Amino acid sequence: MEIKNIDIVIPSFRSKELISLAIKSFEKYRGNFNFKYIVVENSNDTSYKEHVLSLSTDVLWVQNLVPSWENSNSPYVGSEANASGLEKGLESVQAEYVFLIQNDVVACRDDWMSYLVSKINDEVPMVTVRENFANWGAPWRQAAGRIACTVGILVKTSIAKSVSMWPSGTDWDCGDELTRHCFDNGLNFFACQNTASDESLIEKIQNDEYRNLPGVERVLNDNYEVIFMHLGRGAEKTLNRYRKPNKMLIPGWVKFVNENVL
Repeated sequence: MEIKNIDIVIPSFRSKELISLAIKSFEKYRGNFNFKYIVVENSNDTSYKEHVLSLSTDVLWVQNLVPSWENSNSPYVGSEANASGLEKGLESVQAEYVFLIQNDVVACRDDWMSYLVSKINDEVPMVTVRENFANWGAPWRQAAGRIACTVGILVKTSIAKSVSMWPSGTDWDCGDELTRHCFDNGLNFFACQNTASDESLIEKIQNDEYRNLPGVERVLNDNYEVIFMHLGRGAEKTLNRYRKPNKMLIPGWVKFVNENVL
């Protein structure tokens, strides 16, 4: 399938370092694709706006004033904050396909996007870098069995704009309606191999430097090469609220990406 123009929606939260690495990696490994970046800042912070706009010739900055992570009593945390940013960003999407991501991700190879695009067809209008196996929550989730995760989803814009990104109660997650759209309409989605879904894949990784990265999701192509990575819990780590041991934090992520990806 011939797809060249892709809009990328990236919710962000006071995270100059993370968003910079994401866009720099996409620019380095863009291949023949035309990317438009729609960066949605989920706060009133404009301190790094000009820096973000300088990272590419096609960046749109969108201010999304929600309480977000700054207020621990706010409903706009976690999945809800991400949903708010994606919904706002989708208003500006014009390309036929959109890539919905979180800001603590990077591309790792020239063929990362061509690999995702190669999995798109009439019966498979959506590709995710990770799937979750749903044995809990809403009945449709259990029936579907597999849920696309908004760490990174390439999907037809018409589908993304036709559904809600918002979770419906505690048994739902951001972007679940994308999966349910496919489930209800007899469509499928392709899920990449991801070490977060299957830790046994770590031993199969062809790039030695990518093996020992505690807590980092590594997305693999059919040859077990790392094409994409997700740090995880970027907002919590930005605010120094992440307390789980033996997980990579932002300084380690920045160092590794700069030395091995960029």
